[in-house]
Amino acid sequence: MECLAEYAEKLALASNSFRVYQQQTCVEGIGRLAEHSLHGILKFYFDSDASHHEVQLPEGPIADIFDGEKIIEIQTGNYAALAKKIPRILPHYPVQVVCPIVRDRYLYYLNPNDGSVSGGRKSPLHGNRAWSLVALSPLDLFIENSGFAVTFLLIDTAEYRTVPVGGKRRGEKADRVPLNVADVWTVTSGEDYHTLIPEGLPAVFTAAEFAQKARLRGRNAFYALKLLRTRGVVSQVGKEGRANVYMIESAYN
Repeated sequence: MECLAEYAEKLALASNSFRVYQQQTCVEGIGRLAEHSLHGILKFYFDSDASHHEVQLPEGPIADIFDGEKIIEIQTGNYAALAKKIPRILPHYPVQVVCPIVRDRYLYYLNPNDGSVSGGRKSPLHGNRAWSLVALSPLDLFIENSGFAVTFLLIDTAEYRTVPVGGKRRGEKADRVPLNVADVWTVTSGEDYHTLIPEGLPAVFTAAEFAQKARLRGRNAFYALKLLRTRGVVSQVGKEGRANVYMIESAYN
């Protein structure tokens, strides 16, 4: 099992490889236009051979990484779209999905007029293991399928946005750069879902308590809790006023 020092070394090598690749392809005029740093660096993190990146498969889809035997898909969002792609490739190849979860993000703003960068404040949002459930919701039907795995990286990022204009509160997201990898875990079976219960969640809880401990909001909290119920990790045991009350099944096994 890799340690934090190994994560850091691997990320540094991947970041350097991505920068060199960008420079080379820019000179040669064959670069993939506007590939975000997070996606590009993670491709090198999992496979340092650029010839394995963005490979057209015989079945039609393009794989983020394909070494001739295994497919790796780097997914930074829109997990439902990936769920439509999996049935086309999983019958033919082992598939590993990689989903980064941002623990701490540092926000910077780019001035398009002079190219200056300002900011560096820390976002109040903090990702954790429970956020895995959001990505797993549309991918759950493939879990326990032979050759399928979802790997999560808990990372810190520098997020660059354009300076807000026209009265907007937030600028447009320009790029995200991974700064370090704090943890890595993989989900391959229903048993792994027990490790995704939010830290500090009491054995008996409400949906509001779950959302608070998971640091999830709205639909994300709803779908995360629904998935744990579907997997039998938690069950509804009653009501507290108008709120449903749930119990962590593993705590009583």
